[in-house]
Amino acid sequence: VWIPCTLDEYKKCTTWNNQTQTGTTLQSSNWETTVENGETLQIKKYGGFYVARYEAGLATDIKEFTETQQQLNSIYNKDGLPQSRAGQIPWMFIDWNHAKKNAESMYNNNYVSSGLITGTQWDVMLNKIVEKTDLTDIDLTSSDNWGNYRNTQIKYKGRLAIAYYSSPNWYLPVFNKEITEGETSLYNIDNFKADLLTTGASDYTHKYHTFDVAGSLWEWTEEDSHYKSDNQYRVFRGGSCINAYNDFSVCYRYGVYTVNSSSFNIGFRVVLYIK
Repeated sequence: VWIPCTLDEYKKCTTWNNQTQTGTTLQSSNWETTVENGETLQIKKYGGFYVARYEAGLATDIKEFTETQQQLNSIYNKDGLPQSRAGQIPWMFIDWNHAKKNAESMYNNNYVSSGLITGTQWDVMLNKIVEKTDLTDIDLTSSDNWGNYRNTQIKYKGRLAIAYYSSPNWYLPVFNKEITEGETSLYNIDNFKADLLTTGASDYTHKYHTFDVAGSLWEWTEEDSHYKSDNQYRVFRGGSCINAYNDFSVCYRYGVYTVNSSSFNIGFRVVLYIK
């Protein structure tokens, strides 16, 4: 999906819906605010950038769930070429280092290269989605109008798995083997359940040609969180199916230690660069 923008527009946002992202509101004051020079070269030359329409799907050589999984990052936390198409099991159980490596391996030739979406690209994408759709700034800080969250109910046509929590772990049963139609369930904070869908399963999550930017899976970004001097904290965005749309909205930044940080509700999205 082409996201048009100028160099003046290509910047991180510190305010969403008149809420300044400082302290404990939506962002720590320590979040990195720089922009990589490599990103701006394409903006200057072509006037925009490409973002994958879908969350990254599992590599073709990785088997789908065959039994209930208990936070088994060893199954999917590995190298491979992500798929960007509808109807895929989203690539979860992946840490930041593997997400970055796999995103960069998707395309690399004389004409294009790929990578993990950056924090600035995420912010620009959100602003363009609001600009070009019926969404408003309110939807950025309370994203019930366009995401698969624990406290939303959306119609879908795809495959579904019901995640559930049994102390101390979240579990994810097998996905439906066949495409089905229905509605996700509304779960309150005491239900300890969530519905995870295959990629692009609901038009409800489709905004400006992109799917599942809000809810479904958290998505790793290149954005660095300066909690540690060794740069081992990175940020993921968008909330997930086990989060509430009003607590972890699409603009929310969440800094996580990159080493061995993986779960069934954390994935990634690829961006494409024209050389």
